[in-house]
Amino acid sequence: MIHLALIASPTPSPLAAAASEFSCTPPLGLAYMAAVLRENGYRVQLVDLGLRCFTPRYLRRFLVIKRPRMVGISTLTESYPNAFRIATMVKEFCQRIPVVVGGPHVTFMADEVLENDCFDVVVLREGEHTLLELANFYIRGEGHLEAIEGICWRKGNHLHRSPPRPMMEKLDHIPLPARNLLFLDKYRNAGAVITGRGCPGRCIFCSAGAMSGGRYRKRSPEKVLWELRILRQMGMEFLLFVDDSLTADLDRLDRILYLMERAEIDLPWLCESRVDIEDPGFFQKMARAGCAGVQFGIESGCQRVLRGLGKGTTLDQVVAAVAGAAKAGISPVGTFMIGLPQDTVETITETIQFAEELQREYYAQVGISIATPFPGTSMFRDAHRLGLAIQERDYGRYNLYTPVMQTKHLSREQIRNLHFESIDRLRRSTKPGMVNLFPPPVDPCTVEGYDFRKYLY
Repeated sequence: MIHLALIASPTPSPLAAAASEFSCTPPLGLAYMAAVLRENGYRVQLVDLGLRCFTPRYLRRFLVIKRPRMVGISTLTESYPNAFRIATMVKEFCQRIPVVVGGPHVTFMADEVLENDCFDVVVLREGEHTLLELANFYIRGEGHLEAIEGICWRKGNHLHRSPPRPMMEKLDHIPLPARNLLFLDKYRNAGAVITGRGCPGRCIFCSAGAMSGGRYRKRSPEKVLWELRILRQMGMEFLLFVDDSLTADLDRLDRILYLMERAEIDLPWLCESRVDIEDPGFFQKMARAGCAGVQFGIESGCQRVLRGLGKGTTLDQVVAAVAGAAKAGISPVGTFMIGLPQDTVETITETIQFAEELQREYYAQVGISIATPFPGTSMFRDAHRLGLAIQERDYGRYNLYTPVMQTKHLSREQIRNLHFESIDRLRRSTKPGMVNLFPPPVDPCTVEGYDFRKYLY
């Protein structure tokens, strides 16, 4: 018997499942929570159902054999339908097991989530200390549910919400993620690292700022180096920094790079960066420390559309950042979206032409997705003001490949067709020797998704 089972909910979309296989990253958030729980004497097991080796049948056997006293489920918007099915499965196994759910989607949709009696508590925003206090309450009988900050729960027919929990300031005090609870050999990006949390941005399409209070909180460079040394000792062949923007604080990053070189970490690594980096020449330092690729969230190739996103970036900054990375020998990756509030057929044509220019001039790899109004974003919250009509509430379709809204300029069908045309055009313009981010279209009938309904009903 174990005290807690922490479960990562998988996406139900076959296309998104195929994409996640391409960039398979371990659930570090759950691994951090597992580490905190184990440090406090709890027996924990972590199950990532996003791996193809884990199936609903496996989960049923797991519940029978391990008999957890409490279950925690982590979910994003697109995986929420499966989080519901997992919780239903747990309650069918044993109605008395408390089921706690967390993640960006449920943080902003807690009232709707708790309309389902398979969920007992929603954890709002960060979960390490909140989940520990919930475990103390449910498993050890310590404290009172009402006294736990940062939760929403149902009592009878009434929903209750406790005061918000302050964000953790001293990230160095959190134990390193419990990677030994994961099958790391199953992940393409097993060497994933978080050096800081949150984002100071206010982009209308992203919930990261709302989740983090609009702040970027950082671990010390020395603590980061300690983790990198451990990953190297574990046999990792490359690293992936999964911060929303590793370059948000160049002074701190400069210190991390210095420590990496001095310690001879000597592993290639990837990261994300905003394009408005203060010094594009800084990419030379990153390259010397092993940086092999940088992903830039470019979003649009039309300046007018960019201005409406609240990102505060320009196309000149895009070119400077991509050129700076390419000059340093770092492979630049640019991600774009179509179907944004101010997009028209003409602005999307501009975006594709701009993306092709980056491919042609700087050998940039380019990816394109469909703008999606995730809960917690301004596009979801202020849809009417932005001229958006959200027409789909099946959250399994919020996968960046399926249009779920129409704009004042484009219908869902137009957005879908323009997305297909854009992918085809960018695939054909990919230069020889470049990694093709646009695999041939997948037939959903030939790819098994992770829709649990066929197992439950």
